[in-house]
Amino acid sequence: MRLPNLLATKRGRLVAFFFLYVTEGIPLGFAATAIATQMRRQRVGVADIGAMVAATQFTAYMTLTNFAIQYSARWQGLALERWGYPTTLMIDAFGLLSLMLLPFVSPSRQVAPAGSLDLSVVAESANP
Repeated sequence: MRLPNLLATKRGRLVAFFFLYVTEGIPLGFAATAIATQMRRQRVGVADIGAMVAATQFTAYMTLTNFAIQYSARWQGLALERWGYPTTLMIDAFGLLSLMLLPFVSPSRQVAPAGSLDLSVVAESANP
């Protein structure tokens, strides 16, 4: 079954725009609600919570939304034309998202090589 082209008619464009607008607000609503709930659990005043949600959440959300739009318009448009959708998805999902995790990696931690097992830890936990 083939879906109708929503962009072919004026009413279809209006419906598509409405649903895009609604889905844009869903993450903001979840984030504002979660942060406000957590602040209330920490006994922060209602006026302070309202000011924080109004000032920081909306500003940060709009900044990230604008960044995502700019990213999509520039990088993904060029990459899709050159490599196609599957390759661009793999580059985005594994390459760029991995780079975003680098600030959270601590180089001072010692990581055991893959496949190695420290049996002393297992023995200590077995003998209380």
